[in-house]
Amino acid sequence: MLRALVLVAAGAGLLVGCRSTVRGGLAERSANDLVLALHARGIDATKVGGGGAGDARFDVRVPASELGRALEVLHDANLPREPSPGLADVFAKGSLVPTATEERARYVSGLDGELERTLERIDGVLGARVHVALPDQEASLRLDTPPPRARASVLIEYRAGHEPPDVAPVRALIAGAVQNLSPGDVAVVSLPSEPRAPATPSWVQVGPITVTEGSAETLRVVLVGAFGLNIALAAALIATLWSRRRTRRAHAPASDQAA
Repeated sequence: MLRALVLVAAGAGLLVGCRSTVRGGLAERSANDLVLALHARGIDATKVGGGGAGDARFDVRVPASELGRALEVLHDANLPREPSPGLADVFAKGSLVPTATEERARYVSGLDGELERTLERIDGVLGARVHVALPDQEASLRLDTPPPRARASVLIEYRAGHEPPDVAPVRALIAGAVQNLSPGDVAVVSLPSEPRAPATPSWVQVGPITVTEGSAETLRVVLVGAFGLNIALAAALIATLWSRRRTRRAHAPASDQAA
C-alpha cells in the first residue's frame, strides 16, 4: 500500500510538471534570446542540453499549459532569428560542375552571411543584413568605360536603449572584407528595435497562494509533491505502529492474550 501511494504521488507530480519544447537544436545565443523574451512575458522558460563539447545545441522548454502563449510571444518577437549561411555553408552543397555565374552568386551569398555574423557580435546589435554588389568581371575589362566599383549596403537592427553602432568602423569592417571596396561605397542604415511594452504579469490563484501565471506550474508541482510526501509519511507511520502492535501481541504471555 505504501508503495502504491508513493507511485501515485510521483505520477501526479510528473503530470502537473510536464514541460514542452518550444524550440530545439538552437545555438546557445539563440536559446538565451528565447529564454529572455519568454521571461519578459512571465513565462517560466528553461534552457536544457548543451552537455557535449564543440557545437553544443540547446532546447528551450516551457510548461505545457504555456506552449501556445510562448509560440505567440516568439512569433511577435521574430525569434529565433535564422542565421544567414556563410561561405562554408554555401560551398558545401551545389551542382557538380557549377558555372561561373553560380560560383559568383554562391560566393557573394556566403560573404554576406559571414559579414552579418560578424556584425551581430557587436554589443547591442540584434540583427544585421549585408548586401555586397560585386562588379561584373567582363565589364571591368572594357577599355572604353571606367571600371565599375564594388558597393555594399548594411542594415543594422540594434537593441532599443543602446547607442547605434558607429558608422565609420562598420564601413571599414565591410570594406576590409571585400576586394576593391572603398569605405565610402558602403551605405549603413541603423534602426532601433521596436520597444516592447512592459510585461504585465498575469496573476493566478493556486490554493491560498497568488502567483504569476508562469510560476503556477512550479508551485503546483511543489504542492503536489509535498502532499504526496505527507501521505507517504503518514502511511509509513501507521504501518510502523501496526507492525509494533502485532509484534507486542505475538510476544505477550498466553494469559494476557486470553484476557
